[in-house]
Amino acid sequence: MSSECKFYSCNDKAMSFHPSGYCFQCYQTDPKISKNAKQNQLKVLDLFSGFGGFSEAFVLNRDEVLRIENNPLLSEVKHTVLMDVRKLRDIIAQGLAEGNLNPYLLNIDLIVASPPCYDFSLAFNAPQGIVARKGKEAFENYEPDMELFYVTLEIIEMLKPRYWVIENVKGSIRHCEKIGLKPRQKFQAYVLYGNFPMFKLPEFRSNKMNKGQHGDELRGNYRAIIPIELSEAIRSAILEQKTIFDFNGVEEE
Repeated sequence: MSSECKFYSCNDKAMSFHPSGYCFQCYQTDPKISKNAKQNQLKVLDLFSGFGGFSEAFVLNRDEVLRIENNPLLSEVKHTVLMDVRKLRDIIAQGLAEGNLNPYLLNIDLIVASPPCYDFSLAFNAPQGIVARKGKEAFENYEPDMELFYVTLEIIEMLKPRYWVIENVKGSIRHCEKIGLKPRQKFQAYVLYGNFPMFKLPEFRSNKMNKGQHGDELRGNYRAIIPIELSEAIRSAILEQKTIFDFNGVEEE
C-alpha cells in the first residue's frame, strides 16, 4: 500500500491508513471518491469499539467510521485500529500542538464511546456490587477508576465533535454526576451521557444479558455489545434534527 500512495510517503505508523484501505491523506484527496457522497456522509469516531455495535448503523450506511479498540482479538472487526485510547489522546494533543493533526480527525461529526463498565456494574461479583453488600457507608465511599471517562472527555474537548455520546451502565450514574455528567437518556440497561438529539427507541432486547461462554476471552465484549437499534436511533436523530427544539424529548426508563 505504501508504494502506491501518490500524495505523500505513507508508513506503517498507527493511524496512517483509513479503514477503507486508502491512507488518510489519499482518502481525503482521491478524485475517485465522489465529493457529493462524502458530503452526505457522517464522520464518526468510535472509542472502546469492541465488536463495533455502537457505530454499526453508520458503517452499514457507508459513513466514515474509525473504531479504536485495544483488544487484539478484535482486530478483524471492520474499520478497527488497535490502539489504547490514552495513546490516541496523546496523538491528538501532539497533532494539535504541532499543527499537523491527522486529516481524518478534523471535523468529526460524532464521537461514541463505551468505556469498560466493570467498576460501575452492580452485578454480584463486580467491585461495586461486592461493596454494596457491605453496607451503606461502604457503598457511598466506593470510588471507581474514572480514568477512561476522563480520557474520553479530553478527546471530546480536543476534537470538538458536533455530537457525542458516552454509554455505560446504571451503576455509573452517581459517579458520573460527580464529574458533571448527567444522563441524557436511559433505555433498559443503557445510560447515555452527552450532546445529541433525544430520540424514541424502538423495542429491543438488551445485549447486556448476553454473557457469552464461560472462559471466553471476549465474554466481557459480548456483554458490552450495543444493539443495532440503538445505533440506528442515534444516527436517525442526528440526520433528522432540523432545529434546536429537536434536542428536547421524552426520557424512557
